Amino acid sequence: MVNESSIVKADRNSSSGVHYKHGMNINSSNKSSIDIRNLMEYRLPELGVRSNYLIAKDDYFFLYPNQQRKYTNLLEKSFQHGGISLEEIMVPVFIMNPK
Repeated sequence: MVNESSIVKADRNSSSGVHYKHGMNINSSNKSSIDIRNLMEYRLPELGVRSNYLIAKDDYFFLYPNQQRKYTNLLEKSFQHGGISLEEIMVPVFIMNPK
């Protein structure tokens, strides 16, 4: 569930996701997102010369500066996938041994 908004500075060609974004030189607060610029280290596809990815932390979601209030009211307290929360990065694993 997302509760906090974070403003993203990006061009029109960046992705439209609210919990993760990719595009050319996109920026957001380090408090609310992880900014991935070394794409090879994370094994992410290259999208262009200055491409990077932003992934929302915890319960944040991304907004553009225009129409901020409209989208905050629409998205606040909604369920969004694709961020970095404990629930989305933990994969339960167990080993079963036959007797």
